[in-house]
Amino acid sequence: MRDALDNEFLRLFFTQATILWVIDRVGDCYLGIEETLPGFHEVGANDYSAVERFASQRFSPDSLRHEKIGHPALVGCDWARIGGELLLDGDDSLGWHWVINAKSGRYGKGRSEENLDNAKSMIEKLGVNLNVGN
Repeated sequence: MRDALDNEFLRLFFTQATILWVIDRVGDCYLGIEETLPGFHEVGANDYSAVERFASQRFSPDSLRHEKIGHPALVGCDWARIGGELLLDGDDSLGWHWVINAKSGRYGKGRSEENLDNAKSMIEKLGVNLNVGN
């Protein structure tokens, strides 16, 4: 993630992608790039043909209709303490920085600023400086 601040290709990628993060019940941190599947709820989670269709359509205009597989996927739909997003923000003239928020439908609602600050500190131990965002 540190390399994305200095690499034009990585900046382009990470300004278009959302990194999800979750801290689980025992305090372990999980990161993943937000994924989508077309019609995931319609076909069912065990329909592997949906996964194959997703792989072939990932960068198509139809991808706007794909459904997000969110934070629960990072912890096997189990309970977690808090979750949110890591976003790359900025521009070439002002500089680039990572922003952390608690935007998770399941694991972010009702969490305090202190909860988010604790998560920020934990993720910063991985060597990434973060700003808190909305």
